[in-house]
Amino acid sequence: MRNAQRWLAHIRDLSALVVFFLAGWWLRLYWGLSSDPYFLHFLITIPWALTLICWVLTGFGHWPRRSPDPLPDAGAEVNIFPWLIPWGLFIWWTFISGWWAAFPNPAWDAASQAVAVGLFAVVMATAAPPRAWIIGTLGMGAVLQAVIATLQTSLQNPVGLVILGEFEIRPDRSGLSVLKVNGQNWLRPYGLTAHPNILGGFLAAAALGLFAAFVVKGLSRRKILLIGIGFGITLWGLFLTFSRAAWGGVVVGGLIFVGLCAWRARDRIDWRRFRLALVGGVALTLIFVVTHQDLVFARAGLGDETGELRSVSDRALFTEYALRMIHDHPLFGLGAGMNAWAAAQMIVSDTRKIDMQAQPVHNLILLFWSETGLIGLVFWLASMIGAAWVVTRRRRDPLTYGLAAIGLALAAVGMLDYYMWNLFPPALLWCGIMGAAVCVREAPYIQNKIDGQ
Repeated sequence: MRNAQRWLAHIRDLSALVVFFLAGWWLRLYWGLSSDPYFLHFLITIPWALTLICWVLTGFGHWPRRSPDPLPDAGAEVNIFPWLIPWGLFIWWTFISGWWAAFPNPAWDAASQAVAVGLFAVVMATAAPPRAWIIGTLGMGAVLQAVIATLQTSLQNPVGLVILGEFEIRPDRSGLSVLKVNGQNWLRPYGLTAHPNILGGFLAAAALGLFAAFVVKGLSRRKILLIGIGFGITLWGLFLTFSRAAWGGVVVGGLIFVGLCAWRARDRIDWRRFRLALVGGVALTLIFVVTHQDLVFARAGLGDETGELRSVSDRALFTEYALRMIHDHPLFGLGAGMNAWAAAQMIVSDTRKIDMQAQPVHNLILLFWSETGLIGLVFWLASMIGAAWVVTRRRRDPLTYGLAAIGLALAAVGMLDYYMWNLFPPALLWCGIMGAAVCVREAPYIQNKIDGQ
């Protein structure tokens, strides 16, 4: 029985790592009935389900009353419940909000996905793989995506990976994300995702994780070299996405990571290597700006502004619609998944005769408020505050702070986009990383490396 439990724990950890690796993929499989929830048809659903099954079979992870590593000056018990309780209430409230939704079927899809994502976060909070393995897996997935993205931008065509879910993209196809430069369309890379912004969010998460791993003390030269190369490739791929939200998320996450380490883990950071990574990142940024000057100006609105003005106006319109929804249903909201459906009704009745396809509002706060009301929004904000409290009271581990920085960076991205919650693979990445950051189980392998043992 003990051997079986050990093997199930290994399978659980491996499946969770596969989830993080596939978080940047859009590959869908078509099985079962067409009435199945939309999220069940992603490839990532297989390792997600296996992770949950093994978690149940291994006793639902670790639930100590006291954190195994409270800070000496903590003076109180440290556990995950300040995060877990409001998080559970948020997921529960999101699920039951489907009861009063105007469109039951899409509400059921959204509510089911919220439960699936919420459960994965709890699994990671109680039985996450070692933090170094999570970051390493993100790094491997990001390098693959960045290489594909670089090839796509060089060819301005797909690279022939349709079997892996690559879109049949061309710069002259309508509806694709392109930059207009000198009267021509320049295709933004999709990688193996459904949009360059989604690719940017995944690469931003991996870049922050690799940066955190690179500056930790106690690494061998071989690991320093591999992590440094991976960080450079990932950062270059992130630049090529031209995702302004992802760029801003990296800056926010980087500042949070540096602040946490300077406050709680100064003695565990190799500051010489930190300066090296910072100088290398700045140099790579300057090289990118020089070699892609026209494209950078276009994305900044200094070139052909047609596409950029349309993007801004679309987001402003959906923000206007979301505020109207909140005004009409402030406390309970419209129900899970209803923001885009309500926006579609507003487009039809809008006297301005707007010609566009409805989307969710590009702001998570407005999205949660409009769908789950003020009650749901308060639960979510309380879970974020609880997670921050747990992380700052845990062992002074730079990798833990790296995961926390990733979670907050993706939350910052969510202030300008919606895919971190509405789309299953990015939602698993975001919520799984947050769960792993507050995980009650320390990874001895990582801590021994940090301590030089």
